[in-house]
Amino acid sequence: MWPIGLLGSLWPHPIVLLWMQDAAVVATELVALLWIGRICAERAGARRQQVALIALVATVANAWWWEATIFDVHFETFGMPFALLSAYALWQGRYRTAWAAAIVALLFGDVVALSILFVGVAGLLSARVRNRGRGVWHAAGLVALGIGWLVLVTALHGNRGSAVPIYYGWIVHEPSNASSWAVFGALAAHPSADLHVLRTQTGAMWRVVATGGALGLLTPWGLLQAIGVLVPVALNVNGPFWLLPVGAFQTITAVPFVLVGTVMVLVWVGTGQPEWPRLRSGHGVRRLARWRGPAAWVLGAAALALALSQSLPLWDQLASGWDTPSILSSVTGTSAAQLGAVQADIPAGAELVVSGGVVGRFTDREAVYPLEPAPQNPIPITSHTVVFVLTDQGEEGVTSSGERADAAFVAHQLGATLLLGRDGVTAYVWHPAPGTPPLVLPTTDAAAHP
Repeated sequence: MWPIGLLGSLWPHPIVLLWMQDAAVVATELVALLWIGRICAERAGARRQQVALIALVATVANAWWWEATIFDVHFETFGMPFALLSAYALWQGRYRTAWAAAIVALLFGDVVALSILFVGVAGLLSARVRNRGRGVWHAAGLVALGIGWLVLVTALHGNRGSAVPIYYGWIVHEPSNASSWAVFGALAAHPSADLHVLRTQTGAMWRVVATGGALGLLTPWGLLQAIGVLVPVALNVNGPFWLLPVGAFQTITAVPFVLVGTVMVLVWVGTGQPEWPRLRSGHGVRRLARWRGPAAWVLGAAALALALSQSLPLWDQLASGWDTPSILSSVTGTSAAQLGAVQADIPAGAELVVSGGVVGRFTDREAVYPLEPAPQNPIPITSHTVVFVLTDQGEEGVTSSGERADAAFVAHQLGATLLLGRDGVTAYVWHPAPGTPPLVLPTTDAAAHP
């Protein structure tokens, strides 16, 4: 975030981050199409243009891209094009590009680092990479790089944003204040608990890979990335939420890998060139069976139909403004006007604590903290003026009763002064004493429970 934050000195508006996320998604689509184009050019023969055009339709029509960007900003989406580029470059034998893309991808956090780890594992299992003598060593290096980065980040407590104890400790009955190491160790020691949770999420995981045609699971690139991306999401305490389109940012990285893998499988069926290493080498040149070509086209049509069947129903939802009141609700015009009025009255240098559903419009301030469902992270007091902006508009996680409890705490326990209270928006100004310890609001309810 620090290098990206430098853009704020050029044009200090938080919407720049959303535009950058859009660009990252488009870049991912471009890399996927370049990879597919290379596969078609090398292996699809005279039908390469038709295969590439069908893949283009499947890519552009995939609603999962739009779902990932219509939410808010997440580093998984930013790192996705670099993880895919690293895999494509490794597959091509462009090792410097593979390493450069992997290193940039690591800067986006431990979730993306897991993708890089599985890019290396897929490379070790890829026939094309294994057939190049140095390819195996570079793939092994990427595995080591991913593991090393994950260990380093965990050791330096750099993954607290991932909230490992909160989101994964419930599986093995670890408390929310346990260390990440303790949770990882418990998960590894009790695989039966992990498998039990995964079985309950198979349908949701299938929905994600189906948007990429699903056949990519028969290749190391699609299979390993699906495991690396979808399994951690399915084990998350909010798994049912993250595996829905509303949380597509968590799962979108698996989609381009599965899509590319689907094209690999179709070309494999049509030409007899697998992506997995051959267990035994054949002798001489054998003519391809006549059934291969028609079978590839039939299978391709089925994969395209599967992908469209998963994406097309989402387009109505997208076109209607993503109306999912069970998770998020719209902000009314009158409430938006009051939020604008509060924004204009906030003193310069004030610290803000804002309801999560509307915090985005306030993020051009120096210190802004979202109101979260329990267990809420302590909010450090960094200014002599703290402004609370509480509303159930556009809410995310905290319910109306939770908002009222927080408002009562701010007004009566902290003694804050009412700044505005109308049309569903309540704002308070609080002047804490120097040395005030971090604040924990009493929010107790959340949208999802284990």
